Parts: sequence; structure tokens; C-alpha cells
Amino acid sequence: MSFSPKQVFNYLDFEEKNSINKNILPKAFRYLGIIKTQNDMNLLLNNLSDSISYDDFIKIYNEQKSTSLTKENLINSFEIFDENKTGKCSSKILFHSLQSIGEKLSDEDINKLKSKCSIDENGNIDYIKLIEELY
Repeated sequence: MSFSPKQVFNYLDFEEKNSINKNILPKAFRYLGIIKTQNDMNLLLNNLSDSISYDDFIKIYNEQKSTSLTKENLINSFEIFDENKTGKCSSKILFHSLQSIGEKLSDEDINKLKSKCSIDENGNIDYIKLIEELY
């Protein structure tokens, strides 16, 4: 099920003040299918005032949506580690790569990802299932 930005904003506007606290943005983004690293989210939150109006929320949402990972891009990224195209990849290789290639993930980001992953008896992650849970 997908939600519109307006539905998410209204749901998270607990006090019905036509504003939300900036610390709720990570939850809002998850509801809207926007995936950001913890570092990116921290940078964004550090540059915002505590209270965000709906108009500001829409501007932030549109900016972040244009730079976020899409479901298809995320699947394509995992497929690099899936030589046999089974929908699974080695957790050991994946986590090592995430900590050593490109924009390296922090230990905290890796631990959060590990907590969301179901690793089978062969040490593999069903990344299709993981991505479905994220979106």
C-alpha cells in the first residue's frame, strides 16, 4: 500500500498544528518509500528548523525523492552480488562491500541493516524479500 505525501503529513501531524517535528521525517520518508543513509538523514535534519510546515515538507519530499534509491535501482544494486540470479546474495560479501566501497556505511548503519535481514543457514540474504519489506 502506498500513501500520498499529504496522507503521511496529516497522519504525523499529531497535534494538528499543520506542522510536524523534523525528527519525524525519517518515519515519513519510510512511509513514502524514500530510503536514505543515516548520514544523509543526519545532514538533512541538521539543516532544518524543528517545526516543518506542509509546504516545507513537500519541498523536502520532492528534493529527497529525486535523490533517493528507487526499488528497481536497489534490486539492480543487489543483483551485482547475485551471480546466479536467485534473489539471494552472500551476507558476508555484501556487508564487507558496503563498508569498503563507494559511500561507506557506518558500523551503525550496517548493524541496523543486519537487524532487518534474515540470513539463511548458508549465510545468504533474500534481498528481494528485504527490499519488499523496505518498500
